[in-house]
Amino acid sequence: MPDEPLKLHLMLSEEVGEVARELKRSVSVNYEPFDTGRLANEVADVFVVSSAMATHFDIDLEQAVETKFFGTDESRTWRSAERRSGAAPVDQTKEESP
Repeated sequence: MPDEPLKLHLMLSEEVGEVARELKRSVSVNYEPFDTGRLANEVADVFVVSSAMATHFDIDLEQAVETKFFGTDESRTWRSAERRSGAAPVDQTKEESP
């Protein structure tokens, strides 16, 4: 896995394109049949390259995801979906009891 930011960006762009290719199969009859396993492999590739990029820049990926997911950015569409679903937001400020 390269550790240069430009090469990582290029690899990430390539992998996202491969996710798009697999998704295209799910909506068009002009391509091979859609396969969830192939999509899973491509999504995993995106994660691996993203992880390599985070490592390169000393980003704590777990913390970054938690901050993004449980942060206060109410403009995120998935936040709106969470509210519409009636799901109670998870309070990350509480410590779990043993």
